[in-house]
Amino acid sequence: MKKILISILLVALTMTSLFLSGCSDFNFNPTGRWNFSEDLLYINDELAEKTTAENDIRMNNVSIVFEKSGTGYIDSHTKSKIKFTYEYNNNEVTVIMPDKSDNPNKPDDRLVKYMVSDDWKTLSRIDTQTITDENGKKITYREEFVYKK
Repeated sequence: MKKILISILLVALTMTSLFLSGCSDFNFNPTGRWNFSEDLLYINDELAEKTTAENDIRMNNVSIVFEKSGTGYIDSHTKSKIKFTYEYNNNEVTVIMPDKSDNPNKPDDRLVKYMVSDDWKTLSRIDTQTITDENGKKITYREEFVYKK
């Protein structure tokens, strides 16, 4: 009887420690290759154009590769790869690209944010711009670049 109680207590303590310490399987981790999937253009929140990787010659071979070391590179299947570092949480990945220009007025690094989907299967970079046309009407352009693992 004592052995059964001790076994149950050990199992309960192990489960409690796992629960309290967290488990990496329950947190997002971007490590690996993310391939360009599609480019979506919205005008005033309505989808105006959708381009898939198969239809876009310049983007169909582009991948973002996140390495375990906190570094990565953009791979376009050419000789040179664009290297970067990154930080992440469950909602976004921030890519830090070093600025190699000689302009002292530019920041040292350029940050590019990728939003993580709820199912952690896609990353999206969103660029938004609002302009005013000749009639004074505001038009919002939102372009979403989607990458899938």
